[in-house]
Amino acid sequence: MTLDDLKNHRTTPVEPITYSYGGPNGVTLHECPPNGQGLTALIALGIIEALEDAGTVDLSKAEHNGVEWLHTLMSVR
Repeated sequence: MTLDDLKNHRTTPVEPITYSYGGPNGVTLHECPPNGQGLTALIALGIIEALEDAGTVDLSKAEHNGVEWLHTLMSVR
């Protein structure tokens, strides 16, 4: 890499892809394109939220790193 390489570099601003999880007190995950594993993380959060909305799991009551917690997270990977 040379100083000319740095001088000629142009940055293109991009709009991040976001997903909010956990309601008003939850978190928002931002991922910048190009889409790769970050998009997979957003999809996984959406699946977990759908499972919680359906009453299939409730991670707020599951023991952290307990059987239900780990099984849910490993199932959506």
